[in-house]
Amino acid sequence: MHGSEHMRGILAMLFAVALFSVMDAQLKLLAGHYGPMQVSFLRGATALPFVLLPILLRGRLARLKLVNVRLHLLRGALAVLMLGSFVYAVRESSLATTYSIFMCAPLLVAALSAPLLGERVAGAQWAAIAAGLQRPSPMRTTRVSSTSSRRRMMAMTSPSHCSRGVSASIT
Repeated sequence: MHGSEHMRGILAMLFAVALFSVMDAQLKLLAGHYGPMQVSFLRGATALPFVLLPILLRGRLARLKLVNVRLHLLRGALAVLMLGSFVYAVRESSLATTYSIFMCAPLLVAALSAPLLGERVAGAQWAAIAAGLQRPSPMRTTRVSSTSSRRRMMAMTSPSHCSRGVSASIT
């Protein structure tokens, strides 16, 4: 790849992240007026044309085939549960706290890959997972005070933001 292609890729990613931020802000606004499953449906229904249109324009609809219906149904049910839970979390908490917890997903995927998929996770990877999930000291006691916002800021800007978001929401 050339430098200009890298720059276009970086700009495209920044644009996508900005759109996701706008989408999640709108999701939070909608969640205040509608139930989590209604908002989840609206998000999915809004995305459907963007998924189907390129397939239809290329004439490849016939190439879509269900291979294992049970696994597709399970995946669909898990996706609905996940999105409904995310919308509920966004409605009940701040976007910052919700995303702090959401960013733990790669750590949890890596940790669960061993027992669920039988993948080998090296010792250094387990150490990295444990370090990422460590509960940091500034968030051990969160009290409502003038320093509360300072503690939250420290929590969101630290390397181990995952457990800080969890501890901030629990304590």
